[in-house]
Formats: sequence, structure tokens, C-alpha cells
Amino acid sequence: SKIRDRIMAAAAGAGGGGDGGGGVFYLNIVVLDVSGAVEAKIDEKIEAKGFFGSLMNKAANAVAKTVVTESKVATKVASELVEKIPGKVEEMGIHLHVQQRFQHGSFVVLRAQVGDVDPVQLLTIAKGRDFGEKFGQMISCFQALELQDALAKVQEKIDEKVTLALMEKLQALLPEKLAEEGKIKIDCIAKSESEQAEWFFDFLGDLDASRQRTKAP
Repeated sequence: SKIRDRIMAAAAGAGGGGDGGGGVFYLNIVVLDVSGAVEAKIDEKIEAKGFFGSLMNKAANAVAKTVVTESKVATKVASELVEKIPGKVEEMGIHLHVQQRFQHGSFVVLRAQVGDVDPVQLLTIAKGRDFGEKFGQMISCFQALELQDALAKVQEKIDEKVTLALMEKLQALLPEKLAEEGKIKIDCIAKSESEQAEWFFDFLGDLDASRQRTKAP
């Protein structure tokens, strides 16, 4: 929208350029259990019924569980989320760029950056049409009065609130949806850009320590 473009232009000017993007955060995902997904898939594939059907299901599940690992599923989960999350968020007037940055076994890290945000559409969805229209009028007044600093401040606040809201929402929603729709149990920890490095290295250290304890006789 024109209003969004005005805000973005003002924010970029006040910030001295850059990529024009908003807040950055990370989604740290650990695939914990895929046995439910494996069994559900086998049940779909095998249509035989009765005693022999039951035996085939048990045999197929036993074989599949040795082949389908949490690591392999984590790779697939990451790929699916990179593709699907931006489309869902776009419906709220938020452009979100998501990319996979790391994988170690069943642990994957996705980097997310908030791009263009249509503030009027976003606030209309969140608070209703009247509020959205009044907000749009306020921005138009700022533009007419050439209040560039105010426009930049508005965009900064919107980016902050959108980033925090997305972190909280996705951290809660992704495990719920994957368990419900894919029978995959995961843990998801969202971290801001400033928090990620320390958390990441602490987590890898704990992971390695746990692996060493498991190997110990």
C-alpha cells in the first residue's frame, strides 16, 4: 500500500539505509519423536485387514522405525516450514523471510526476518476496521506534515511488536500443528537475534555432553 511504502521509505532514511528489513529471530527446533508419524503412514499404505493385515502392520512398523530417523524427519520438517510459514504470515499483512541456517542430527535452526509490514492491514485484522482506518489517517497526517522521524519511530515500534508476537506465536503453534497434523513431536524455542548465539552454543554443549554420557559404559 502507499501508506506502507511511505513508512518504509521514512524508516530507511532515518536508519541510514540497510536492507530495509525488520526484526530478526531464530526458531530452534528439535524433533523428539517420529514414531507416531511412521505408524500413521504405514496404516495408510497397508489396506489388508484381519489377522494378516495386523501382522503386516507390525512388521512394516518395525522395519520403518529403523530406517526413518528423527534426523531425516528434521530435514523434511525444516524444508516444509521454510516454504509454508511465510505464506501463513503473509495473510496477516506481514512479509517474513525464512531460511534454514543449521542442522545437527534432529536439531535444526531457522532464521526469520520480518520484511514489509502493512500496518493498516495488520491493525485492521488485530483491532478492527475502525482502528485500522484511524491509524491510516494518522500516518497520512504525519506524511503531510513531513514528520519523518515520527514515521520512522512508528515503523520501528511496529517491527518490534510484530517480531515479539511472531516469536511467541510460532513457538507455541508449530509443536501443536506438527503433533496434530503430522504426528511428529517437536520442541520449538524462539530466540531474538541478540539471544541466539549464547543459547545456541550452550545448547550444542549440552547436546554433546548428553551424547558422551550415553556412550559411556
